[in-house]
Amino acid sequence: MDIKSTIKPTGIENVWEITLDAFEDFRGRFIELFDSRKHIINFVEDDISVSKRGVLRGIHGDETTWKLVTCVHGSFYVVVVNCDEKSEQYLRWQEFTLSGTNGRQLLVSPKRGLAILALEDDSVFHYKQSAHYGGMERQFTFKWDDPRIGIRWPMKDPIMSERDASKTMLLRFPEEDMKKLEEHLLPAMKKLSELPEDIALGAAKVIDEAIDIALKQKEACSSPPDTSCIKLQKKPKKRMRGRPRGKK
Repeated sequence: MDIKSTIKPTGIENVWEITLDAFEDFRGRFIELFDSRKHIINFVEDDISVSKRGVLRGIHGDETTWKLVTCVHGSFYVVVVNCDEKSEQYLRWQEFTLSGTNGRQLLVSPKRGLAILALEDDSVFHYKQSAHYGGMERQFTFKWDDPRIGIRWPMKDPIMSERDASKTMLLRFPEEDMKKLEEHLLPAMKKLSELPEDIALGAAKVIDEAIDIALKQKEACSSPPDTSCIKLQKKPKKRMRGRPRGKK
């Protein structure tokens, strides 16, 4: 029995689509999902999710994990998002349909976000991963309908976890960026008094919000869970810390 597969690049860099070859006879079908001789990636963990129709999981990813994903039963609308801020394709996305009958897989590199929407009841999604799952605090999360990405979902009002259904936009805020805020924005506040009043007030508001974000991130880093991202949300009006002295 000679089982072959083909692989081709997708519109997202470092993401490939694999078409599996099935062996069929009077008994049914046989499909080879993985052969270590055909992969240079060392996969160490296999996970399966079972979803009813309308369940959406994602958009999740991390900095280091490769994923080989397959639908083994039912069908899914799958979206991959380039979440590498250094890439020219940052926030570009592409959709795929994976089903238990079309014999397709996706090989997804690190720094790519993955989201899946079940199109049928009892749909089964298989994840093969190059690193052990370390919990939400080690992942980044983008909101499923983030307007910066603009994904066109085939269903409205999907079923989601509280994490994924958050009505606030989840913004990943790396520790090194938080340090830059402390180094550059705090000294900048001292120069606000040199600016015209309207510009100074606007700048003070932006700086005030940015510092709040940095402080929340610092607090989150010392308390579990989900310290890799913070929530941006509207706050009640208050006196801005950066208001220039002597100006009303």
